[in-house]
Amino acid sequence: MDWRLIVFILFLMILQIITTTFHWKHYQKTLKEMSQKSNGFLGVGMSKKKFLPRKIIIITTNRDGVINACKSLAGMTVFSMFKKQPDFIGQHIHQIAYTKKTENYKAAINIAIERINDEMQKGTALEIA
Repeated sequence: MDWRLIVFILFLMILQIITTTFHWKHYQKTLKEMSQKSNGFLGVGMSKKKFLPRKIIIITTNRDGVINACKSLAGMTVFSMFKKQPDFIGQHIHQIAYTKKTENYKAAINIAIERINDEMQKGTALEIA
């Protein structure tokens, strides 16, 4: 094998490690920010598609289950960033009205709602310090 090919493959592997680390830190920062701004429950959901872009949703609710913040990440690359989803804010988690624009987030939202329901049953709400 040519040494240039080996160097190129090593370069790509290092680049992947760097971009993955950057993306993971962005995810953790967004999760921390949202958990600190809420006095209720937090749920994270991810769609489980194999070859289509995955979607991650982070939802925070008040203690009654009304969504007060929602961010989504969609895409296949590490350059995707979380974006606010104002369409869901103010809706109760058990009465979400989907539109054509938000329909493709349904699987991720359902998983996030399951997580919030689990936290509600345990009674482990987020507390703003």
